[in-house]
Amino acid sequence: MVSLAPGVDVEGYCSRCKMDLMHVVVAMVGTRPRRVRCRTCGSEHFYHPPQRLKTAARPALRPARRARRQPAPVGLVLEPDPAVSRSYCPDGDFREGEVLHHFKFGYGVVERRLSDGKIEVRFTSGPRLLVMNQIAAPEPAGQPSGADA
Repeated sequence: MVSLAPGVDVEGYCSRCKMDLMHVVVAMVGTRPRRVRCRTCGSEHFYHPPQRLKTAARPALRPARRARRQPAPVGLVLEPDPAVSRSYCPDGDFREGEVLHHFKFGYGVVERRLSDGKIEVRFTSGPRLLVMNQIAAPEPAGQPSGADA
């Protein structure tokens, strides 16, 4: 084995090249290299041991912890019957316990009706507040629409 001294080649991790490469020892502290110069890029930096040695010496990782499954909330429909559900529309009228299908949130169950024309619906992603009985305002008379102009 070759003893380390200034001017001797040593393998190390280059912080500029981000790879294990050959370096020339520039300065030593005791028997360990302190500063090195990369033979590839020429940068001078502190000595870092090769990364492949770090990964080989690292103990095996623990298996990942399994996430706890949360029980489905009461009344939540996970696989609803399309024949029983209605498509959500803001001008529709919905009752508590009714299954509806929203174009973005999927299937959900109406949990409660609020007095101001809103319903609380529980979807698999969580509860949402939706409007109901909202009639779209008609286009003002005498104004041309975008297609007629």
